[in-house]
Amino acid sequence: MKTLHVVALLCSAALLCDTAPTALLPVTCSEDGMAAAAHFAMHRINENHHHGYKFRLGEIKGNKIDKVDDGCNIELELDLNETKCATVNPKHFEDCETRSESSRAVVANCTIMMSVNATGTAVNKYKCDTRQEKTNQEMVRDCPDCPILISLRDPQGLTSIREAVASFNKNTSNEHLYILHEVGRISSSYMFMAGMGYFAEFLVVETGCPRESRIAIRACRPLCADKARFAFCRSSYTSNNGLSSVDCEFYPPVDTAPEKPDDILMCRRSFGLGPPNPGLTVEATPSTDGGPPHKDRGPPHKGHGPPHKGHGPPHKGHGPPPGLAPPAPPIGADRSPHGPPGHREGAHPFLTLHPCHSIMASSDTAIHPICPFPFHGGPGQRPSES
Repeated sequence: MKTLHVVALLCSAALLCDTAPTALLPVTCSEDGMAAAAHFAMHRINENHHHGYKFRLGEIKGNKIDKVDDGCNIELELDLNETKCATVNPKHFEDCETRSESSRAVVANCTIMMSVNATGTAVNKYKCDTRQEKTNQEMVRDCPDCPILISLRDPQGLTSIREAVASFNKNTSNEHLYILHEVGRISSSYMFMAGMGYFAEFLVVETGCPRESRIAIRACRPLCADKARFAFCRSSYTSNNGLSSVDCEFYPPVDTAPEKPDDILMCRRSFGLGPPNPGLTVEATPSTDGGPPHKDRGPPHKGHGPPHKGHGPPHKGHGPPPGLAPPAPPIGADRSPHGPPGHREGAHPFLTLHPCHSIMASSDTAIHPICPFPFHGGPGQRPSES
């Protein structure tokens, strides 16, 4: 029987995570004030961004200042870089590491409209074009062995995450069961002898179900957003050998005060109106038996899969035939919650992409775009003022 060890790292709020944010400088209507304006805009963008990963400022590409009676209107064009910090990570976005090109960097070009007057500074509107820094075709050409990003709803990618969540619950000593909250990203690469490799990043959230209970995990619901612990996990999985690693970092609850009787009703109404985001919801999560979808699966193949830290590309020589990349399914092909043929019914949680995917014609289903603001397609967005 294969034994899988789940590595769990506790995020220390005092030492690692709860970094004090940099004080916001006053925004002025001069050219010298554009750095402060960009910094202010970045705070608002991350404040409104409740799915995927935090972003950092890359470059101020341009600005336009229109003076008005009691202040000015500012138009900024900013280039942003996606970080490795999930939106629920307590770390300040400026302290988060950005991704390298080989680890499939994601960038966003944003146009932001701001106003400055006697009452303060406000971000009134912004729209961002979020994309992978390099397309899959460019990556295959420049680095044939590097994994490519695939759809957040890829059936086999979700199979790998399902097994990782089951293993997480089975091999840790948490008080409660955890369920999938959000898929951050899934990358894939062909690996010699091991088949297709799937390397996932995802969030799980604490439920009210005791870990040792016999309650079907499908019936478990998350604790209130501010009361729940979250864990950000990375997993490695191959089609021939199954799950080989799960590494998770825990984030403490925002509110540690004792729960009041009215809290449960309140959070049922508002779960998702801030971090965590309702964009990718889980209606059903399979049982925690940890069993593989194929009975004859052998032990994990040694030496394959990305390293636990950073999940870089696999070893050289393991890529697909030159010029070929593992195909991603067409949009809509993976909507069934039952998964591909040969898998148990209900093997894949039914995931809904964030609502702003549907209104963004060029939205890439492999990444989490920055939604336009104001956004009227779902909860969690609110006016942004100082």
